[in-house]
Amino acid sequence: MSKKRTGHLRHACEIFLEYRAADTACGWVRNIGRDGQEKRLLTLEELRDEKVDMFTTIYIGCSSMRKDQGRLIAPRGYAGQREAEHEDS
Repeated sequence: MSKKRTGHLRHACEIFLEYRAADTACGWVRNIGRDGQEKRLLTLEELRDEKVDMFTTIYIGCSSMRKDQGRLIAPRGYAGQREAEHEDS
């Protein structure tokens, strides 16, 4: 963990919290693809107090993203796209 940049994640989360709900789905993965890979799903509010390092990738979900079976799921717009195509027929 960085000793000099301890408040950056907290500050970034507080900016996001001005525009997103506290229960926005978020997550992090440390050591992606390496031995000792770790992951955690949490809310935006919980994320601001996490300890992360330079080997950690942070994910902040969109309003439609949800947690399901230990994964973050981002629905795609295909259903809306199909409806628009159907209306054009």
